[in-house]
Amino acid sequence: MVEQRQFSRIDKTLQGQLLTPDGAMPVELINVSIHGALLDVDEEAGVAPGQQLRLALSLAGEAGPAECLVHWRKDRLVGVEFVRCPLEVVSELKRLVALNLGREEVLMNELNALVARQHKMS
Repeated sequence: MVEQRQFSRIDKTLQGQLLTPDGAMPVELINVSIHGALLDVDEEAGVAPGQQLRLALSLAGEAGPAECLVHWRKDRLVGVEFVRCPLEVVSELKRLVALNLGREEVLMNELNALVARQHKMS
């Protein structure tokens, strides 16, 4: 299988809340990047590809939730893309990725690519 990711993922277990039209449910982030995350969700959760959700991340304190697009689901695993994030969330993701990558230039290249991609979507 060819790796399609453009952004470095950090294997870091974090807690979050998935906010759906049916209510909030706890989720575990298995890995995260400045562009998206791999979530572990309850198998009974009504989460499907193409669905837009909000994800409240424990790392961002009181910041509002990130808006996410579900790209795929397999059993308990769900891959999401961050579509819109509060500045506090982006700052915390940047800090987390920088600490784990240890290379500022890689992070800056990924942030520039993310900004360009978001600008195209606007």
